[in-house]
Amino acid sequence: MGLRVFVTRELFPFTAGGIGRVIANMLMTTPDEDRAEMAVLYVGDNVEPEAFALAHPGVTFLAWPHARFQQVDGCGAIFPPLPAFTHSMLHWESVHVLQGLLELERLSGPIEYVEFVDWGAQAFAATQEKLLGNALTGATLAVRLHTTDSILADFEPRVQSVHGLNLFDLERKALADCDLVVGQIEQVAEAFRVFYGFSEADWNPRLRLHAPPVLLDTMVPAKQTIAITDATPLLFTSKLQDIKRPDTFIRGCIQFLRARPKYQGNVVFLAHSFDARYQEYITSLVPEDLRGRVIFARGVSGGAREKSIAGAVCVFPSPWESFCLAAYEASLSGAACVLNAQNPAFGPGSPWQDGNNCSTFDGSAEGLARVLGELFEAPAGHLVPVQVPKDPLPWCQLHPVASPVEVCLEGLLSVVVVNRDSAGGVLGTLDSILASDLPLERLIVIDDASRDPRDLAALERLAADDPRLVLQRLSVPVGDATARNLGLEAVRTPFVAFLRGGDQVLPGFLGRAVTALAGQPRFDVVVGQVGVTSDAGDVLAGNAGIDGYRIFYGEGRLAGLYENCFAPDSYVIRTETAKRFGFDPTMPALEVWEMMLRACQAGTRFLVTSAVNVLAYPSARINELQAEQLQIAGRRRLQRKRVQLGKLDVPAYFTFTVSSLPGAMAGDMGSAEVARRLQELLESESVRYTLALAALLQKRAPWVLRFGKWTIRRLTPIYQRMR
Repeated sequence: MGLRVFVTRELFPFTAGGIGRVIANMLMTTPDEDRAEMAVLYVGDNVEPEAFALAHPGVTFLAWPHARFQQVDGCGAIFPPLPAFTHSMLHWESVHVLQGLLELERLSGPIEYVEFVDWGAQAFAATQEKLLGNALTGATLAVRLHTTDSILADFEPRVQSVHGLNLFDLERKALADCDLVVGQIEQVAEAFRVFYGFSEADWNPRLRLHAPPVLLDTMVPAKQTIAITDATPLLFTSKLQDIKRPDTFIRGCIQFLRARPKYQGNVVFLAHSFDARYQEYITSLVPEDLRGRVIFARGVSGGAREKSIAGAVCVFPSPWESFCLAAYEASLSGAACVLNAQNPAFGPGSPWQDGNNCSTFDGSAEGLARVLGELFEAPAGHLVPVQVPKDPLPWCQLHPVASPVEVCLEGLLSVVVVNRDSAGGVLGTLDSILASDLPLERLIVIDDASRDPRDLAALERLAADDPRLVLQRLSVPVGDATARNLGLEAVRTPFVAFLRGGDQVLPGFLGRAVTALAGQPRFDVVVGQVGVTSDAGDVLAGNAGIDGYRIFYGEGRLAGLYENCFAPDSYVIRTETAKRFGFDPTMPALEVWEMMLRACQAGTRFLVTSAVNVLAYPSARINELQAEQLQIAGRRRLQRKRVQLGKLDVPAYFTFTVSSLPGAMAGDMGSAEVARRLQELLESESVRYTLALAALLQKRAPWVLRFGKWTIRRLTPIYQRMR
């Protein structure tokens, strides 16, 4: 039996947050004889091991601050640093978490079970490396449904961005690829499934229901709900945050006060507030004559807080909770709870029963006022505390983890190299392929009419070098898409690797990719991170570092409409999948992005390495002709594709048009937000293409530039990163 590990950024009693309290409750209710098997990987540095040991004796603890990230690990694997993850730093943090788990395993022995938080896709890198057979192969990886950032975004009036779409994709993929999904309430778990579009056949077998234990710090759980009087205060105990609907609370309470003049109690916000302007807005909803009866109680904690809650009517108007530990704590302390019935955590099938252990309202301020009136008219003591479900522990009775499948690699892989003027780099590409740890069936080189003398000399040398080599030299350039299709026609093996001339694969990548796909029939593509260098030989020899990085995560269901987060030019794919989708010959560039977008929309699954496995030359400066071709490719990328908007099935280019409108996706940004996004833009590859286009327009149609910012806003999204 191995360690059962909780990965967290929050931990009671050291930090605020409901997630940290849930984990602490599970640790505190673990029998003494089982504590040696429990562990916490804390992503931070503000909890000392000695303090943790006092709070949770016998539990293994490892603090894992960001400063401990290893860019090169003990095996020589190269991991991109945080600045390379411009799409989402949380993708990088998942790699950091993976490294922490491996360090914990090294220090404390095998890991049997890991429970990740859903928010921020903590499990992303670990699930990928397990599926690839690289790490944690004997562990069960679970994700507990606390609430993802993507679901929060569906309830809050946020300024949306491509960064948010990337996080949706990452969070969804972590849920898609984990072994177990731990739901705290069945109806909430079902809402998650529907939100992310998982099938019941995929979701339900992996779902385990486990409501966390609920503990009170200074009180014994009550046997009866308090008797309500006209002096009983009305409490809001959640965060002062839009999704918690404090505006509904205050509006409903004000209506109740107006309708019941004999009520003498106060309306109390016993809540954390992290946004002064939002609190000002809530305060502005209170009429002047009632300001003295609305209290913002700051700094109340511990026993005083529990006592205040126990003697109150506590209102929870949020339309979404994954469990709402605060509501259970309030009920068990004796408070009368008023809950939003539209919230799946409080609705039918949950432990909450209207008229028995709570009162429910329809989610509106008017409904809240009406239910409060009924509650204060009801007979005293008609409610009882809620009963917390006692579900089996998800880490008990785990199914044995299957050992990685042994795969005979003979005759499984062909490689297609598409070359055009790589300055002779095609030789390095072939050397890296032949140095891989698996036998190749066929090595197919399609040269797209190279003119560089170094390429011509290299191709002459290749003609008789290897019997597995198939060399096709085109006399007229046909473009990358057609060249890839020509190479694909010659493939007879179950798997094919595509490489661009000049790129090099690191030793072991092709073998691991083929082994993973052969043993995981649900997946079709393996993608490696890309290191950019002008001297791959020195990097491989350890004599030089990498100049830059290109980061991918495979299944970009949303963000993939706007940028290529799917795969670089060099990757491994199941041959049947590659032939089914093919490369669109009308694409003068971005052909991999376009093909992967179609494949992903059709349900193709990807595996993604955390480390660099492909080395590529820096992108050359683009000229006017290339700028024109990129513009055409950007337009064609979304043609003949559909997206669903509510009940509307619309052309995919509609999303591109909306994002290009003046002010779209940026309407209410403050100066700090604008500055941040401008910096992200300046660091992106897209700017190079935009500047090239501007130069082209200055020469051929200078009048266009007089449209100014409006024109630029429309054109910029066309030139997303090429890789």
